[in-house]
Amino acid sequence: IDGKSLLPLLTNPAGRVRDWLPLFNFWGAQSAQSMAVVSTEWKYIYWYYGGNEMKPNEELFHLTKDPIEMANVAGDVQFAESVGIAHSAYDIEIAAMKSKVLMGHGHEPYPVLFDRTVSWETKEPLLKLAKGNGGEEEAGGVAKPNKKEERKKKKEAKPTR
Repeated sequence: IDGKSLLPLLTNPAGRVRDWLPLFNFWGAQSAQSMAVVSTEWKYIYWYYGGNEMKPNEELFHLTKDPIEMANVAGDVQFAESVGIAHSAYDIEIAAMKSKVLMGHGHEPYPVLFDRTVSWETKEPLLKLAKGNGGEEEAGGVAKPNKKEERKKKKEAKPTR
């Protein structure tokens, strides 16, 4: 089974099973999808989308000092060391994701899409393969309804006799 054993927490509830926890958002419009890693002190988020005049972006929040995540310190030189540590934790999770991705579920492109070291030009062609579960796909940065929604609208638009 994939994952970490939580058994050590039974004997030491204050213990830790991992230093960083990955969080994935595959849902909805591609421009809203992201991957993050979270520790007890930091949350690092990478937004991969670079279409429709948007650029890939990263955020770093100091959770102990900013629990409601209002101050992104990713670009602040004062936090360069913390950004580097978060990058390392994130890159480890990307490597793990690349080695474990399941084929045939529509998630195959995400290890590349979420890789912060891969260019947008390499990522953009993969968008048509990505399977966002929110019913929206983006083409050229514009969200459009899924096929089921389009059929429903066509059926509603037909005049009845």
